[in-house]
Amino acid sequence: MNQQVKDIVLVIGEATQLANMLTEVDDMTELVALEDELLDSIATSEIGVDRLYVTLKALESKAEYYKELGKELQRKASIIQTQKDRIEGYVIGMVQQNMLPAKLVGTTYRITACQNGVPSLVLTEEQEQELIRAGYSRTKVELDKKAVLEGIKNDELPRFKDVLQRGMHLRFSK
Repeated sequence: MNQQVKDIVLVIGEATQLANMLTEVDDMTELVALEDELLDSIATSEIGVDRLYVTLKALESKAEYYKELGKELQRKASIIQTQKDRIEGYVIGMVQQNMLPAKLVGTTYRITACQNGVPSLVLTEEQEQELIRAGYSRTKVELDKKAVLEGIKNDELPRFKDVLQRGMHLRFSK
């Protein structure tokens, strides 16, 4: 195996280990020390740049994994919440139809079906339009950011030029 391949294998191993350490550290002082070590290695060698690249890609991969895991957990939580709501709905429906008493008593727990404190409005489209015509409505005022940006570009709002900001990002290439 030539030296370049050995260096790459070493860099990948170190960077992966560093990425794992960065994601598992709870102590802020230790985290800052690891980040400083990584950033110092950039200035001292070309391998440091490779190490930075592999570490950033490993962290990006971990972040994507956890995002996907979070989506899956949210999906499961939604299914479980729907099951709970459906069962509660069945029980409330049975209480409303007098098929069950409003107070259910078990050996350890008690469940009571109660009226909500604040009634909610259930309106048809016609009822809603009638109330809007009668003046029961709100107007929401929002800033039109596209129009402001256009006004700044056209020099219609010169004193707001300093509010334009452009972010930065890192581009990776091989």
